[in-house]
Amino acid sequence: MQWEPIMQKPYQKGKSMQRKSIRLLLSLAITTSFLIGCASDNPSPIEARTYYNVATNDYSYCNAESCPLPTQFTLDDEPDEPESPIFITPVTPVEIKKRTEKFAVNFTFSKSYLTKSAISKIRASIKHLHITKDEQIKVIGYTDNVEAVKHKSHFNQRLAHNRAEAVRNYLIHHYGFKASNITIEARPLCCYVASNKNKVGRYENRRAEIEVVITQN
Repeated sequence: MQWEPIMQKPYQKGKSMQRKSIRLLLSLAITTSFLIGCASDNPSPIEARTYYNVATNDYSYCNAESCPLPTQFTLDDEPDEPESPIFITPVTPVEIKKRTEKFAVNFTFSKSYLTKSAISKIRASIKHLHITKDEQIKVIGYTDNVEAVKHKSHFNQRLAHNRAEAVRNYLIHHYGFKASNITIEARPLCCYVASNKNKVGRYENRRAEIEVVITQN
């Protein structure tokens, strides 16, 4: 008995090819969906998760169901902690050093004008102490204890004030000091530096003290 080969009908062959094509398309669709789910930069906010991608050496987004599980290898390959921020130490302001210098000039009995010796002392002190026009200056006028004996009680107050003002005016007009940097004060009948029992002591008390705050470089 002889068997005849069974020939496949043309329409059956066409159906077989169609089924293969459908299976191939479904496989491509599933693979594409899987790749899009893991590689998409904008996954659904609810399902979005991040994982470290060794291939790109960076973090990537993926859907919760398709994210690869972290392993020891992926954990070890993660980059180190970012370097600590660099803090710039603020510049410490330079401390400005100042010193106070004092000198005094004396006056004639019951007078407030500057004598030649007083002017010479002012000039010598400015030169020796290197006093500049920007320094802060305070001038205090004084009297002895007998200058007001033959005058009214307010005479010594005015005399002490006029002596301090005479020094200020000289510094402004002859050296160009700023008037705003010079303050004056009157202290009559007090703060004596010598005895009022003799002429020499009273002369020392008839004075104007100049206090200068000098800024050191």
